[in-house]
Amino acid sequence: MEQEDPDKETQTPEQAPGSKAQAPQACEAPPAPEAQAPPAAEEPAQEPAEASPCEPAPAAPAPPAVPEGLAIEAVKPGDLLKNLKDGHIYKVTGISGRKIAVRDLMAADRTFLFLSQFERPSDEDAVEFEVKRVKPLEPKESTVKPELARKETDAFAAYMEKVRQTPGSDAEKFESFWKQALEVFGDDPTQTWRMRVNKGLQPSPTLRLRSSKTNRWRDAVMLWAMEKLTIIVAKEVCPETDREACRGEFPDDNEAYGKAIAVTIPYRDLDEAKQKDYLERFRVIVKAFSA
Repeated sequence: MEQEDPDKETQTPEQAPGSKAQAPQACEAPPAPEAQAPPAAEEPAQEPAEASPCEPAPAAPAPPAVPEGLAIEAVKPGDLLKNLKDGHIYKVTGISGRKIAVRDLMAADRTFLFLSQFERPSDEDAVEFEVKRVKPLEPKESTVKPELARKETDAFAAYMEKVRQTPGSDAEKFESFWKQALEVFGDDPTQTWRMRVNKGLQPSPTLRLRSSKTNRWRDAVMLWAMEKLTIIVAKEVCPETDREACRGEFPDDNEAYGKAIAVTIPYRDLDEAKQKDYLERFRVIVKAFSA
């Protein structure tokens, strides 16, 4: 038998000729650039070399976080909101669908169409707004004497008796509409309503408002309830932002109050839907003029 030569080097399977197993190839370092003489003239910038497949690709930057918008259900009258476009803070006075009615620092009313224009202000900005804002005058407590209020109530009862005796009238329908109107304006005889005496005519039920600017009561809506229902609205109380819609409900010019708009409708057309339209217009007027 042959004996192994102790001086002979032992070969691994990778080193042995004819062996199929091979070691994994390691990434070779890129050759060092040869030294070159500085160029005589400025050369155009070369495109950056592609990253080596052995180097990890740089991570893509994370997309910016999308701010969450305010939910319409989370906003209520009295809240303070900061407008993202003009940077001003407003106080919410009403919400209608997606529209936001607000009041600015100087107590001027505005309406915005999209809630996405707003965010919640910081505590510091909210405190500064409340300190500096112009506050509308608060209505004074009623000082009407009971006997004067009773006089108006008796005058209205007498008026309704004449309506019942007028051919073509509908006293029950008018009285129902009147009660719903009082829910909007308030039922405080001699203040929120009175029986207005007109020259040569019978006293007329008249709804009244206290102006948030002058703090004075004034006649706003006068009603004629005989053979047809006539509604006369003072132009002064129609808000500028609602002028076209107000004109649509009351298209006729009228000399009452000097300048007014009006509508006359037969009782047969004064259905629930039409009453609802008029009452909704009353609510807009009350909010704009006396809020």
